[in-house]
Amino acid sequence: LVDGSGSVTEEDFSTMTTFMSKAVATVNAHTEGRAKFGVIQFSNEVKVELGLGQITSQAFDAFANGMSRMNGGTNIALALSKACSTIASSSSSSGSSAAGDGASASAAAGGPATCVAGVELPHLVLLLTDGRVDSYQAREAVDRAEQFASQVPGVTFFAFAVGRSVDKQELTKIVRKTCKLDPKAFETREDFNEAKDRLAETRVMGLRTLDEPPW
Repeated sequence: LVDGSGSVTEEDFSTMTTFMSKAVATVNAHTEGRAKFGVIQFSNEVKVELGLGQITSQAFDAFANGMSRMNGGTNIALALSKACSTIASSSSSSGSSAAGDGASASAAAGGPATCVAGVELPHLVLLLTDGRVDSYQAREAVDRAEQFASQVPGVTFFAFAVGRSVDKQELTKIVRKTCKLDPKAFETREDFNEAKDRLAETRVMGLRTLDEPPW
């Protein structure tokens, strides 16, 4: 999920597309090209830049280099909704053939629920953004992340911060919704929540950040 809003500069956007290309190349190398990828850009609206499917690293690199920033606001909740529906649609259309297709993992916008040799494969959602939204949109994004986690079992969010005055706290709240831990492994509820907070913090990372006022 790629932030194309007005608070993201052209340099920030280039950083994100370069990162995507490197991520796809790495995943393809480790999965022998069997992973599935999708890209959704968001601002006030969302745009499916790349539908879920397998793609070579070279082809993805050419695709990423051709992306252009949408501009506008930052509607993370809408992007999460689109990603969730994309996964659900892909799952229903390919579920019967999933076992024959081999392994599938997903980056940028997840993938259909698949089991290979009895092993449930992960769905990864990578959120590339500065996370700067107003209080209403922030609550909406967290609520949508929680719904996403309940509708797509096994999904895991990672956030990669890009830009100035990144709202890491807000990104951590979103990511936390997919941090799965067993409450029985902790003596108290407080210990459980603290462990979940620490796990969420490890899944929020900076790509290109500047700690300065945005204007």
